Amino acid sequence: MKFNLFVLLLAPLVNCQRNATRIIGGVDARPGVYPFAGTLVNYKHGTFCGSSLLSNRWLVTAAHCVYDLSPSDVKITLGSNTFNIAAGKPISEIKIHPNYSKATQRNDIAVIRLSSPVNLRTVKIATQPPVRDGETLRAVGWGLTDFKSSSPAETLQEVDLTTIPRDECRKRLSTFEGNGVGTQICTGNTPGKDTCSGDSGGPLLRDSSGEWVLVGITSFGAWKSNVTLTVTCGVPEVVGIYTNAMRYIDFISSATGLSRGSFTK
Repeated sequence: MKFNLFVLLLAPLVNCQRNATRIIGGVDARPGVYPFAGTLVNYKHGTFCGSSLLSNRWLVTAAHCVYDLSPSDVKITLGSNTFNIAAGKPISEIKIHPNYSKATQRNDIAVIRLSSPVNLRTVKIATQPPVRDGETLRAVGWGLTDFKSSSPAETLQEVDLTTIPRDECRKRLSTFEGNGVGTQICTGNTPGKDTCSGDSGGPLLRDSSGEWVLVGITSFGAWKSNVTLTVTCGVPEVVGIYTNAMRYIDFISSATGLSRGSFTK
């Protein structure tokens, strides 16, 4: 089955094979709940993504958000629910997964290092149990809240999404291996609720006994190539694809020098 990729990246929406992501059908996040959620501003292309703070200097994001960029092209905002480009912090390093594929968005993960440490609560990557079909997860981001909009959300948004079985997801993305099995997570069947432009690279979270833990990284939307859509987020024809963070713990540890135990739970 052929499929279309709608990369959840850019603030300016361009309806093509690769594009942006924002929160659709969400609500304002309460202050202080997600201090680890960061905005990644790409000054080279005038776009933005999300990111998640794993330590006082390292964040994880989607590879497509920082592909072909140098550290001087990027700034990160952290610690506030309000979208504020002026508060951006410089970064010193970008490390993209060595097997990232721009064509298929496989291994869509990268880590970035802040130039100076921050004193904020971080998020840990869940190691168990694997993501299962029918699980409710939460995405957060400052992406567009309406498909026709061209500006990010002023306030951090949150939305609950549901994972769907492999066979159902494969109707839109034939290479999907299954939730908790492969390197990706698939959500769908929540019409009117979705991630979309500007949310790429941001966190997909699980509530673990009252603590939010990271299970996925917003990557792209997929739909059948023989279907023409004017709206590509929050509609039944499109599934959301997220990088399965659990499968990349070794990469993160190797790229950052962080011990596994310091950023996993």
